[in-house]
Amino acid sequence: SAGDDDSAGDDDSAGDDDDSAATWELAIAGTWLDNYGTTHTITDTLWSDSNGSSFHISQFDNKGGYIIAQNDPTNDFFGDLWSRFDWTWDTANALWYCQTCFNCVYESTALGTPGAEAADPANGGCGGYPWTSMTPSS
Repeated sequence: SAGDDDSAGDDDSAGDDDDSAATWELAIAGTWLDNYGTTHTITDTLWSDSNGSSFHISQFDNKGGYIIAQNDPTNDFFGDLWSRFDWTWDTANALWYCQTCFNCVYESTALGTPGAEAADPANGGCGGYPWTSMTPSS
């Protein structure tokens, strides 16, 4: 399953006591359908969506639940600027994301943007709006 690191390649070494994906693998990598009908394809290096936007991932933190990415220059909005995406899982294990910053001038500004409030993603916490929910896409 997504994020499960119980593969034959699991090193089972001391200090590897968590059951999550390795730190160099983005925990939410995959293809997702959001509640607006947009498909998102996320890898360790790129977040792209079916609306034609792409974001080049420079860094991510699985434990912190965020991605820092540079907006593709061909995006309709804020090309070449920086974005921060926060993600969380709710109590039903559904994935939610919030694009906390979409027009940061510098990578460091995106990184320094406070994370979104994840207490009730269905009803708010994302800049005064609900977070966007995503389900796995087949």
